[in-house]
Amino acid sequence: MIVKLFMNLICISILALLLPLTLVADTPDLVLSGHTDHIINIAYSPDGEILATYSLDATIRLWNPDSGQLLRTINTIRGSGLEFSRDGTILASGGGNEKVINLWNPETGALLKVLNGNQAFIGDVAFSPVEDILATGSRDGHIDIWNTKTGELIRTWEAANLDGLSFSADGSLLASGAYKDLSVNVWNTNTGALVHTLKPTGHDVFDVEFSSEEFTLAAVGWGAIDIWDANTGINIRSIDKDLGRFLFCVDISQDGRILATGKDNGEISLWDMKKGIHLQDLKDNEMEIHDIAFDPDGRTLASIGFDNLVRLWNITPPEDLEIPEIPEALLDENVNIWVEDFDDNLNSWTRLEHQRDRATWEINDGQLGVTTLPFCRSRLNIRNELAQETNTTLEFTAFPINAEQLRVKLKVNSTDNAFAGIYIGKEPESLFVRQFQHTYLFGNHKIGNPDNFAYNAAPSIGYNISEIDVIFDHGDFYLFSEGQYIVDFKESGIDKINYVGIAMFVDGCRDNALAILDDFEISGPTIPNKGPVKINPDENLDGENIVIRDAWVENFNDSELKSWKQSRDEIIENRST
Repeated sequence: MIVKLFMNLICISILALLLPLTLVADTPDLVLSGHTDHIINIAYSPDGEILATYSLDATIRLWNPDSGQLLRTINTIRGSGLEFSRDGTILASGGGNEKVINLWNPETGALLKVLNGNQAFIGDVAFSPVEDILATGSRDGHIDIWNTKTGELIRTWEAANLDGLSFSADGSLLASGAYKDLSVNVWNTNTGALVHTLKPTGHDVFDVEFSSEEFTLAAVGWGAIDIWDANTGINIRSIDKDLGRFLFCVDISQDGRILATGKDNGEISLWDMKKGIHLQDLKDNEMEIHDIAFDPDGRTLASIGFDNLVRLWNITPPEDLEIPEIPEALLDENVNIWVEDFDDNLNSWTRLEHQRDRATWEINDGQLGVTTLPFCRSRLNIRNELAQETNTTLEFTAFPINAEQLRVKLKVNSTDNAFAGIYIGKEPESLFVRQFQHTYLFGNHKIGNPDNFAYNAAPSIGYNISEIDVIFDHGDFYLFSEGQYIVDFKESGIDKINYVGIAMFVDGCRDNALAILDDFEISGPTIPNKGPVKINPDENLDGENIVIRDAWVENFNDSELKSWKQSRDEIIENRST
C-alpha cells in the first residue's frame, strides 16, 4: 500500500487499558538494512521462511527472517503491492506507472509472467487463499481478477478510488478500501457484484484485512479501527483510541488473536481481537509506518517505516481467553434484585441529578427516552456548577448502596447522536472533586470515565453493545452483553460501589441527541430487601434501616416526574449543607 499523506497531528488518546500486557520488548529483535529508498510493502511467504520487501529504489529484496541474511535481490520497477501466492511459488508485485503486474519465482528471482491490460497505476495486489487467483487494484478504481497460472484476465469491474485489498478466508469475498469515498466495499469474487458498502467510524480508509477466521474484516483510516462481519455487514466493534492519528496499515495474526496497526507517528499498536482491548504500543521510528506483516505462526511482526529499514519484533501471543466465573453470591436464587422496567412512574426515584432545562426525560410504552438540545460544551465540570447542559445523569439514591459485589443490567434500545449506558462506582465527596472520578459509562461502543473522557481512563472495548451486563466483584469489573463475555479490568481506586445510575452523553454537540432505554436491573447480596416502602425524595435515606423488599419495580407508566424536578440551585444548596 502506498502512503498518501505525510502529516503530523496532535494525538488525542481517548481511552487506555488499565492493565497493560507486555507482549513485545521495547526494541526490535532484528533490524534489516540494504534498501536505499523508502520501503513500501512487506510480505511473508506462507511457510515463513522468506520475507520479501519492495522499495522505491526499484528492487525487491528477499530475506531469511530468522538470520537476517539477504537471500537475493530482484531488480524491477518502482511500484506498489506485494504478496505471495497460497503455495509460495509466486511472488506478485505491482508495476506502478507501467500498469503491469510482475509474477516472480521467489526461489530464483526469475520473472515468470507479466500481466498486462491494467488501465492505471497498480496500487494493491491480493492472492486468493484457496485458488490460483490474483486480485489487483488500480488507482483509477478498477479491480481486476487474474488466473496466475494462465495469465488470463477473468473479470474486471469498477470500484471507488481504492487503497487496500484482501480476500476472505474462503476466497468468496474481496474487500477494498475506498479512501476518497470513506467506505469499505465487499465484493462477490465470482461475479464482481457489490455485496456491502460499509461506513467506517474514522475518516478515510487506508487499508483493509480479513481475518483467517470466517468473515471478520478490519479496516483502518483516520483515527479508528472498524471490525465487521463481512458476510452480514454488521459492525462488530469500533475502536477510536487513536483519534488525531492516521492509521496507514493493518494486519491480523494467522490465529486471529492479535490485530496490529501502523500509524503516522511511527507507532505500531497491538490489539487483542478476542477481547477487543489494547495490548501494547511499539515505537518503530519517528515517521509513518508504511506496512506491517505477521509471520505465519504469529510470533514475529515485521514493520517498515520511513528510514529504509525493516524491523522484526518477537511477539508472545496472549493467553487463551478465559471467561471469568460470575460470583456465586450474585447467582444465588435468593439474591436481592431491584428492577426498573419503565412501565409506571418516577415517584420513587429521588431526583434527577445534573439535568438542565435542555434535557427531557419521557416514558412511553415502558421505555425511557432521553432527549437533549444542541449544546457544544459537552463535558461535565463541577467547577462551573454543572453548566454543560447536554450532560445528564439519571441518578437514584432511593436506598443506600454499600456493595462489594454488584450486578447491573441495562438494555439500550437505540441511540441517535448519543452515548448511553450506566454509571457504576463511587459518589463524589465534594463539588470540587471531579464528579465521576470513580465511575464508568458502559455503552455504545465504549467503556469510559465521562468526567475524564478525553484522557486515560478505562479500556475502549469497541463492541456495539445494546444489552449491558456489568459484574462488580471487590474492585474487579467484568462486562458481558447478551450472554457474551467482552472484557474485564480492575480499578485500583475502588473496592465498594455506592453510586449507580443511568446516563446519556451527546456524541456530537450540534445536533439533538436521543437515547431509548429499557429494563434497568440491579442485584446483589447486600441490597436491602425488607418492607415494601414508597420512598419520598425528601426523606432521609442515610439510615441503615431503610430497606426494600426483594424486587422493587419502578414502572414509569404514568410519566410522573414530580420527584425529578429539583432545580440546580436546590442541588447545589443541598450538597453544600
